[in-house]
Amino acid sequence: MEVRNAGRSGQAPCPASAEAAPAKMPPWYRRVIFWRSVTGMALALALACAAVTGEFSDALLERTRHYHFRLHQLSSNINAMRGEIASEDREIAGMRTAAEVDDGLRRIIAEPDSRLIRLEALGRAAGMSGVIAFSPSLRRASIEIGGLPVLPRGGAYTLWWVYGKRAPIRATGITLGGTDKAALMIALPAGDGTIDGAIVTRNLSTDMGASIARPSGDPVLEGAVVPSRKHPEIPKHKSG
Repeated sequence: MEVRNAGRSGQAPCPASAEAAPAKMPPWYRRVIFWRSVTGMALALALACAAVTGEFSDALLERTRHYHFRLHQLSSNINAMRGEIASEDREIAGMRTAAEVDDGLRRIIAEPDSRLIRLEALGRAAGMSGVIAFSPSLRRASIEIGGLPVLPRGGAYTLWWVYGKRAPIRATGITLGGTDKAALMIALPAGDGTIDGAIVTRNLSTDMGASIARPSGDPVLEGAVVPSRKHPEIPKHKSG
């Protein structure tokens, strides 16, 4: 009986010895797992960075659009303010010119040698009129004209002094300040010639510089010196 038991015990291992020890991973496999983990973490980090970058880019783009919109608004407001300032400057300049003309007119008509020229329309230039007051002693002239049509780009009006049988002498160019009226003070030409009248011409070409010595273009206004009076009546053409 003992022999049989011994033989049987040699063929069947005991339960304790049947439990095998856990197998150890080779070093190369552990390295593979490590690098796989590192790659996964790097990929997750890259995806997170991409998401954050996308959100930041969207926010930056929206803020940029907002700033561009605000800059456009500010630029529009600045342009509008510049237009208003330019309009007010023109209005102030017109008021200064009107005040200068009124003051000069009072000084001229107070002189004993003051003279008056009434300008009347010629031909088809209906609706236009003007008045010139001048004093040879002051050598100054006050000019006020109304009803002048605005000329095409490059056109110009010119005032000429008439000296009897002599050729007219250019007095000044007439600039319209955005209206159909003009008011200005000018100096009389040098010399002892007696002014007998004045004419206003209209020229539609661009070649109307101060070098023009003789009248050119269509005459639209003409007038002669009114007989001398102590205090000539001066009609007013307020400049706008």
